[in-house]
Amino acid sequence: MIRARLAALVAALLLALAGAVAAQDVPPDVPPGEVVGPAGQTALAPERAEWRQVVERTTAILEQGEGSSFGLERLRAELVSWRDQFLAGRDANAGRIETVASQLDALGAPPEEGEEPERIAERRAALQGRLADLRAPRLLAAEAAAEASGLISEIDAQLRREAMGRLFDRLPTVLDLAAWGAAGALVVSRVDTLATETAARFAGGVTPPDGAVPGALLLAVAGLVLLTFGLRLTRRAVGWSTARTAWAGDVARIVASLGYLLLPTAGASLLIGGIIVSRLPGPLLSEVLQDVPWAVLNYFAALWVADSLFAPEADAPVPLDFKPERRRRVRRRIVWIGLLSAIVVLLASIGRIGEADPAAAALILMWPRLAIAALLFLVARDFLDGAQSGGEEELAETAFRRALLSLVARVAMVAAVVGSLLLLVGYAAAGSAVISDTTNTLLLLAILILIEKLVFDLYVAVAGPEAGQSSLIPVILGGVLVILAVPMIAILWGVRPEELAELWSRFRAGFQIGETRLSPTEFLTFVIVFALGYGITRLIQSSLRSVLLPRTRMDIGARNALVAGAGYLGIFAAALLAVISAGFDLSSLVVIFGALSVGIGFGLQNIVSNFVSGIILLIERPISEGDWIEVNGQMGYVRDISVRSTRIETFDRTDVIVPNADLISGQVTNWTRGNLVGRVIVPVGVAYGSDTEKVTAILREVAEAHPMVVLTPPPTILFRTFGDSSLNFEIRAILRDVNFVLNVQSEMNHEIARRFAEAGIEVPFPQRDLWLRNPQTLRGET
Repeated sequence: MIRARLAALVAALLLALAGAVAAQDVPPDVPPGEVVGPAGQTALAPERAEWRQVVERTTAILEQGEGSSFGLERLRAELVSWRDQFLAGRDANAGRIETVASQLDALGAPPEEGEEPERIAERRAALQGRLADLRAPRLLAAEAAAEASGLISEIDAQLRREAMGRLFDRLPTVLDLAAWGAAGALVVSRVDTLATETAARFAGGVTPPDGAVPGALLLAVAGLVLLTFGLRLTRRAVGWSTARTAWAGDVARIVASLGYLLLPTAGASLLIGGIIVSRLPGPLLSEVLQDVPWAVLNYFAALWVADSLFAPEADAPVPLDFKPERRRRVRRRIVWIGLLSAIVVLLASIGRIGEADPAAAALILMWPRLAIAALLFLVARDFLDGAQSGGEEELAETAFRRALLSLVARVAMVAAVVGSLLLLVGYAAAGSAVISDTTNTLLLLAILILIEKLVFDLYVAVAGPEAGQSSLIPVILGGVLVILAVPMIAILWGVRPEELAELWSRFRAGFQIGETRLSPTEFLTFVIVFALGYGITRLIQSSLRSVLLPRTRMDIGARNALVAGAGYLGIFAAALLAVISAGFDLSSLVVIFGALSVGIGFGLQNIVSNFVSGIILLIERPISEGDWIEVNGQMGYVRDISVRSTRIETFDRTDVIVPNADLISGQVTNWTRGNLVGRVIVPVGVAYGSDTEKVTAILREVAEAHPMVVLTPPPTILFRTFGDSSLNFEIRAILRDVNFVLNVQSEMNHEIARRFAEAGIEVPFPQRDLWLRNPQTLRGET
């Protein structure tokens, strides 16, 4: 089973590679009626007799429902070859078509009124005819490719129906006594056949070919050495690797544990190869012996997975925190599954000798398969119990893994029960497929877990333990491994490699949107070109910010605006260049985008307004990064200006996001626009009766003495008003740096209070007279 699946997987990869090689460039000049095939060779046009004969033959076979699976596969391969030629011909005459289309565009559209000059009309008609002739091979190739794809789909559907029919062929059940007798007779006859053949070979004095004895002995001895000492060497290597550093030990342990799988399998292959080369066994026994390495592979693959994931040591990498007893139990059951799978391989090989009764062969193989199903059910139940033992306060990632493992365990339990029932009621092919495919899928998932852990450990070894805990790269690599495993799982469950190759071919061909064909190649080209453009843009921005602009006399706001503008322009240019490089023809989408723009315009008015306002801010620069502004009652420093909004850091160290439209259409106070010079106003009140000239002199001395106050123009002392309780003065002075206005106000107030106290000038506070309308009530009078 594993050998067949691996062969199918290799075939699928070869088909995909062949399809990729077949996609070559097409010469621009191709005569009408012909298309271009792979490697630039001219292929037969789709209307030629050879293609029509293939179509008629395929149609007749499909309508009659006749033809063997082998014949249908060959016919399908022929159709795939034709379709590859047609797909290559879809781009025929591309250069010439573009040239003729450009000529037509140069002539312009015919006039709506009046007559066109005769020479221009004739030239336009000739070019239109030439363009139609050039496009004809492409249209015919596209139509023929579509016809071939349809026939291929019909063949795939018929092959699937035949496979399902064979899968659900019902054989006698275990209650049929005749089947038991046939099974016993089959076992006796096969043993007798092999014994008779072997006895006849030795009785006849079979001698190995000349020169084959040394090679056979060398292969046999090498195989025996690997079988005898392979596991011992592997255990020592794993033990040595465990003693290394944490990450090195994990990596080395997984790599060294491959010896459990590779060394015994290689030893069995060498030993059997030496026996077969010696020509001692007969043809029938040689055919059975060829399956022995695959049986060994089944057993040791299970042993490798069991030892790698469920070793009883405390530091062994396990998917769940199983207790040692459960680990030993799961490991033992997995090893038994591997042993029973090896027995199934050998029994199936013996059953293929000669003409065997299908019912008898199925009855013989049913018992080890039922045992495998029972063990699979028990292993799945252990996993389900372990997945449900997590605490309520565990991490979300751990909870997700437990939930996923629980789902896999439930599916495996259902598959074990369903497969066993199918075997018991006589559907041997379906039951064995369910059990074996489920077992192989779980084996593949276990291998994926080990590979993912190996990749993670290697990444930690390169980037460090801290990066391994927080980086997204190991998660992405794990996702890639899962995606790559999907085709393998599909093949394990019976999907034909040709069908996967067909899906890949259609995916690679892309899909049509108007006149534009989108394919993975074009999308990848778009991503690569845009990524390169984006990287170059960021490099230019970094160079402007750190190398070029600091050498100029531009202020910091102008520098930031220029850097931001270069970024927006570079990203737009990168996107435009990526679209052109990918070959996207978006002209057919103009109508769709025009219709969508109406609805989008109503829903995104504010966003568009803010975007335009952001562009205006970057060009006019009424505010710049680092400016102290006041807008909508918020005051703070501008920290970032983007195309949609501006971030202001307030004096409370909080960020306020202001839409750019408010900065353009609203009232904004910029305290530091152009320079840092600004005015400070310090109000002062003194008691009635104070000497106003003396107060003015003291305030002037305080203002002129402060180091932040400029003396040109000099500070101004104003006697403003006669207040309710005080005579009100103001100090108005120009500061060198308005950012310190609050500090200056505080320091001046301190100095004024000290000077007023020394001069005996009183700073009043509000006084109120209280009048009682009925004072006698307080004295208790009536």
